[in-house]
Amino acid sequence: MIRLATPADLSQAADIYEEILDREAQGPVYTNWQRGKYPTIDTARQALEAGTFYVGEENGVLWGVVNLNSVQLPEYGAIPGPSPPLRRR
Repeated sequence: MIRLATPADLSQAADIYEEILDREAQGPVYTNWQRGKYPTIDTARQALEAGTFYVGEENGVLWGVVNLNSVQLPEYGAIPGPSPPLRRR
């Protein structure tokens, strides 16, 4: 189930961030995250307070977290990837 996060989810969200960063350190996974800088429990708390923080949960265990807003941090613009599709008029 995907639902709006609650304050009780913050600790598990921070754990998920750390697990992803641990996995990234093993390679070849790249997130552009920086341990201790982004994302942190404070990042999750800010999204929670903004009402944009959602969690995936099953049997009381979180399997994913996401901040669903329309903001793209400038750091993500530096990540190479496919070009956006052309829009036809």
